Amino acid sequence: MERANQHAETDSFFFSDDASSQSHCKPLKLTEPRPPILETSLRARPTKIKSSLELELEEFEKIPKFKARPLNKKIFESKGDLGLL
Repeated sequence: MERANQHAETDSFFFSDDASSQSHCKPLKLTEPRPPILETSLRARPTKIKSSLELELEEFEKIPKFKARPLNKKIFESKGDLGLL
């Protein structure tokens, strides 16, 4: 029974809602928001991912330009000796 009384006393100590116990705290104030300082922004190499459009344009620029050769008129003038009818 003594333990129960002792437990009841400690509960009242920890869970008291007295205004006097909160009066010694500092008054609350709003904080100013700051952006986070992320480690990735301090990297030596920037992390920029290219969009699919940029990747397509780069691939398109790497492709050699197609240029048709002039038509050999002898092919049309031949009568089958060059392989065409």
